Amino acid sequence: MNSSELYIDAVAEAARAVDADVIVACLDALEAAYVEERAVYVIGNGGSASNASHLAQDLSKGTM
Repeated sequence: MNSSELYIDAVAEAARAVDADVIVACLDALEAAYVEERAVYVIGNGGSASNASHLAQDLSKGTM
């Protein structure tokens, strides 16, 4: 197996480990905030700040 196949397998395994109910709960909370016109704060430190900034940008795309 080459390195890209190993990487794809690792990503797929990580995705399968995620609890789908938790994802649905997060999406429901975000949708409720949107419908109720509430603010959503996304916070990170270091590398997580970059992820938080990216998520905030993705969330704002659909609201502008």
